[in-house]
Amino acid sequence: MATQLNGRPRKSLDFKTPKEVIEKSVALTD
Repeated sequence: MATQLNGRPRKSLDFKTPKEVIEKSVALTD
């Protein structure tokens, strides 16, 4: 269920998937 939601682009995230956003923020803090 969570993977389905996280794999779906969200309008609030400029159509990036939550997974992409998380990976980007992790990369920035690394």
